[in-house]
Amino acid sequence: MTMITILMAIIGFLCAVMFSLLGIRAFLAKKPVNFWAGSKIDPERVSDLRGYNRANGKMWLIFSIPFWIAGVAGLFNDVSPAASYIFLIALILGGSVGIYWLLNRYQKIANKFYT
Repeated sequence: MTMITILMAIIGFLCAVMFSLLGIRAFLAKKPVNFWAGSKIDPERVSDLRGYNRANGKMWLIFSIPFWIAGVAGLFNDVSPAASYIFLIALILGGSVGIYWLLNRYQKIANKFYT
C-alpha cells in the first residue's frame, strides 16, 4: 500500500467514525441532543425525548455512510483507478449534498418533536 492509499482510507474512516459516534451517542442520550454548537434544547419542550434522540441518531448514522464508502474506496486506491473516483465522489456528496440533507433533515426532526 502506498502512503496516499493509507491516507485516503484514514480520512474516510475518521470522518465515518466521528459521525457514527455522534449517532450512537444520540441513541444513548438521556437528555435531548443538540444539533447547533452552543445551543441547548429545553427537555420540557421536546414532545418525545426518545423519538427525538433516535431520529437524531439515525440522521447522523445515515450521514456517515458516504464517508464509510470513501474509507473503503481509499483502501482500494492502488488496485483500481475507479476507487479514487469513488473516494472523491463519496467525500463530495457527503460534504456538500450531505450537509444540505443534514440541515433539512434536522429541521424536520425539530418540527416534529420540538414544540
